[in-house]
Amino acid sequence: MYEEVSSIVRKYFQVRDYFLLEEGELEFRIKYDYNSKQNFVELSREISRLGMKAFLKGTKEDAYILIKKSEKKEHRVSRLVYIFAFLTAASLIASGILQESLYSCLGISTNPWLSASLYVAGIVSIVGLHEAAHYYVSSRKRETPPSSIFIPGLPGITSFLPTLGSVLSHREPATNKDYLFDITIAGPLAGIVASTIFFIAGQFFSSVIQFPQSTTLPGCESVPVAQINPNTVQLLLSLIFQSRSLPSGFVQVSPLTDVSVVGFLLAFISLLPCSVLDGGVLARATLGHTKASILGFASVILLLALDSPSYWLIAIALSFVLNRGFEKGFRDEVSELSRKRKLFFAMSIVLALFCVPIPQNFFYFSL
Repeated sequence: MYEEVSSIVRKYFQVRDYFLLEEGELEFRIKYDYNSKQNFVELSREISRLGMKAFLKGTKEDAYILIKKSEKKEHRVSRLVYIFAFLTAASLIASGILQESLYSCLGISTNPWLSASLYVAGIVSIVGLHEAAHYYVSSRKRETPPSSIFIPGLPGITSFLPTLGSVLSHREPATNKDYLFDITIAGPLAGIVASTIFFIAGQFFSSVIQFPQSTTLPGCESVPVAQINPNTVQLLLSLIFQSRSLPSGFVQVSPLTDVSVVGFLLAFISLLPCSVLDGGVLARATLGHTKASILGFASVILLLALDSPSYWLIAIALSFVLNRGFEKGFRDEVSELSRKRKLFFAMSIVLALFCVPIPQNFFYFSL
């Protein structure tokens, strides 16, 4: 076995020295160069066929590869995952009931229940595509897919969101920072693409109504009505796809557009470089824990400031897990994140800001 492992390691790396450690572990002191990141990926895949795992540790100047036997661990799903999934489903149903009441009062549909069902199904599809994208990229890169923990919302309290999306719980260390970055960013990007499609469809399948000036509608006092500004992406799309000019005080309303509003806001929250969110994972992979923690604190302040107090509960919840993450680290601890991914991280923050509704106030100061 040692000869076979040694032959594979020497196939990809220049070995300076090697040691046989306790419990049959092997350590190879290697020369790290420009190709070492990709070579380690190939080595890991080949060595896994022998029932072993490779780890690249140390520094670029003093790097070494550690070979261990793979341990088969039984994966048990926590009861908390099922509880959160149940609460998320309940929140979606409650949100659908509230939307049915709103559509009935606005008179935008001959069948409010159908519109509300379409609204709930649209949100489920966006969340599902988000998770499917994580799983797809994990499978393409031959990584162990992460588990998803769905976070329920409280419609009317967590803004108008029936869910806050999900957080990823990784069962195994990622091969390297590039792989973790790609797996993580795939979810929010899929959600944004889906939200864009829903918004465009909503421009062509919508009703035009006069928006009420009061916060409640006559005869529907128990149904709150709040006007939400569009986000930057929606404004740009409206310039391209809006099929009709509207008189002052009138708005287009559609369940499809409402789905896109929720989808874009979920993408904004997901991309925030904070804590257990996808953006927090990206920040730690790009900047390290210390700088990522600073961005996380700034994200909480931003949530407190935008349209106060719409996102306060979300900000408070994130503040309790500000420095927490569910990723398991990297098997390649030496290689850095690629330059193009570092640039894309900066772009992801800009994209997040494009997805949040343009605020009406900032710390209660009207804009």
